[in-house]
Amino acid sequence: VSEHYPGEPVMVTENNYLLQLFNGDQGIFLKFLNPDSGNVELKAVFSVDGTFKSFYEYALHHLQSAYAITVHKSQGSEYDHLALILPASSKEQGEAEPESRSLRELMSREMLYTALTRAKKSVLILGEQNVLESAALHKVSRYSGLGAALRRKKNLS
Repeated sequence: VSEHYPGEPVMVTENNYLLQLFNGDQGIFLKFLNPDSGNVELKAVFSVDGTFKSFYEYALHHLQSAYAITVHKSQGSEYDHLALILPASSKEQGEAEPESRSLRELMSREMLYTALTRAKKSVLILGEQNVLESAALHKVSRYSGLGAALRRKKNLS
């Protein structure tokens, strides 16, 4: 019995060097007629090196359904149309909800940029304007230590 079904979009979650499928690759399950047996078979189809390749489900061990994916998992991919679903605002969830607060804290200008630049044609943003504005104003500051390391190296030279 198959876990998957025709038309289901899927994403690879672990590299498979033998099949040349890598974490983040996306495909779709389709029905194929086996010309030898006459049976209809379910295979996942992926674009690999500019051509389409199909794989039986039993050969693919690390897949997840990809109807909706996180911004993080979408990095490196492009879509014609994209829907960005924002977390609920604090007035809907109440500040006592740690889950919704941590989701809002993840929303940043950088996250918005990454999400919006995945779309080639259109973006639909679902959520409240105050959450979008808050994310656009929230710039993440990262400290990598690279600048300090370069200054130390320069002073040692």
